[in-house]
Amino acid sequence: MVDPLIVWTPAIAPSGLTVYRSDRVPQWQGDLFAGGLVSQAVQHIQLDDAGAVLSQTPIDIGQRVRDVAQGPDGLIYVLTDEPNGRLVRLEPG
Repeated sequence: MVDPLIVWTPAIAPSGLTVYRSDRVPQWQGDLFAGGLVSQAVQHIQLDDAGAVLSQTPIDIGQRVRDVAQGPDGLIYVLTDEPNGRLVRLEPG
C-alpha cells in the first residue's frame, strides 16, 4: 500500500483530473489540475520530475467543478455542475 501524496482536509470532493501535456504553457508541463465539487475550485498541483508535490494552488471557480480537461488548443477547460453551469477556460496569468 502506498500513502497518498495529497490529502485534503476538509475534503474538496475531487471531480475531474487532468495531467497537463502541451507546449502551449510550458510552465504547466506535467502539472495536475483537479476539480472540486465542494471546494468550487480547481487545484493546480505542481510536481517535480520524480512526481513529488512542489506546490498546490487553488483556482476559485465559484461553482461546483464537475470536470477538468485539456483542450486541443493546449489550455485547461473546466465544466461546472450548476443549473446555470459554465464552461471556463483557464489561461496563465
